[in-house]
Amino acid sequence: AALLCGSCAKSTPSGLNDSAKRYFDAWISVHYPNVEKTFPGIYIIQDTPGNMGYLPGVADCPYSYIDYEIKDLNGNITSTTNPETAKQLGSYSDSYYYGPEVISRSYSSVNAGLEAMLSTMKVGGERTAVIPGWLTCSSRYDKEEDYLKKESGDNVIYNIKLRDGLTELA
Repeated sequence: AALLCGSCAKSTPSGLNDSAKRYFDAWISVHYPNVEKTFPGIYIIQDTPGNMGYLPGVADCPYSYIDYEIKDLNGNITSTTNPETAKQLGSYSDSYYYGPEVISRSYSSVNAGLEAMLSTMKVGGERTAVIPGWLTCSSRYDKEEDYLKKESGDNVIYNIKLRDGLTELA
């Protein structure tokens, strides 16, 4: 009988992000159970709309001028444009520029999750979103499943303030 039961066992193939997705989904269900996922798979947990018109698409407005703070899922700040925060963390350096940064929104220049955050923001807005590791890549796919199959990275919580959209750099 033991031989028969053992022969029926099937192993299911494991994808690149299967365990990471289970962990991330569990984390979201505990910390933000009522927040809905937006395409391509980010969770917007705070949103203060801007009042200066919609930021045009990437083709019309390829650069964004932003302040940001990046945290891991434990709430540890891993990167910031705020000098006071950097001083409090002990990571401040006189040789580093603190303040709003210009980021290119062109393909492969900004991660897919951050681009998803920016794509529906108005200038002057502030947004916080949880971005799963598979969306911290610069690749673009049509479905979340494609990100899950092909990309891997660290889960992050982004807080961004969109100061302006730029059509060109001076």
